Formats: sequence, C-alpha cells, structure tokens
Amino acid sequence: AIVFRAGLPLNSFLAIEGRVGTGLSSDEADGHSVGLGTYWGAYAKGALGLTSRLAVYGVAGLASVSLNRSFAGDTTNTGISVGVGGDYKLSQALALNFEWTYLPSPSQADSNLFSFGVNYSL
Repeated sequence: AIVFRAGLPLNSFLAIEGRVGTGLSSDEADGHSVGLGTYWGAYAKGALGLTSRLAVYGVAGLASVSLNRSFAGDTTNTGISVGVGGDYKLSQALALNFEWTYLPSPSQADSNLFSFGVNYSL
C-alpha cells in the first residue's frame, strides 16, 4: 500500500492528521484474492520525545477501508482505528517513520497495517 499523510501540530505533544492511500497488490489463498482498494483516516496523534532524534507516538481516530475481494464482492468498513509508531529525525525536515495501525475490518477478520516511510516537515 502507499499512504500519504498530512498533519497539523497543535503543540509539541499533540497533532491532528489526515491520511489517504491505496493498495498496490493483493494476497491470494485457495484461489481467492483480497487487496486493499482505498483507505482514508482522520486521527489525533499524541507524541513523546525520547531523545532529540527519537519520538514515539500513538494515534486514534476514524478510518475507512475498502477491500477488493474475488469472493463475496467488495466491501467497505468504517470505524475506529488505533496505532503506535515512532519517528527518527535525520535532519530538521526529514525523519524515518515506522508504524503499526489497526484498521476497521469485517467482523471475522483483522486488518493491520505495518508501515515504514519517510516524513518531510515544512
């Protein structure tokens, strides 16, 4: 998946974030496939700096996930989404990012997003 994030810091510990993304591939098992269609989310983000370069954070908010399935049709699920992650600053403007996010999913399945990326701050 590829996800774009934009955020606005409210203070040094709290921010709001919007995200939008789409899947790039699908998983296949027993002749059936499932892939991420589209994803959007609106989150509150609380962060804590551990060092001058490393910060950890938690996010909570509302997200919607569209799944493309070769069985039982496509589905869209909207609900609560939570996650934890961290940022490692390379410079004032660049940071490496890692995150685990729980996404809304059908009642019989779990949807987890593990992501690694680069953040650019203005």
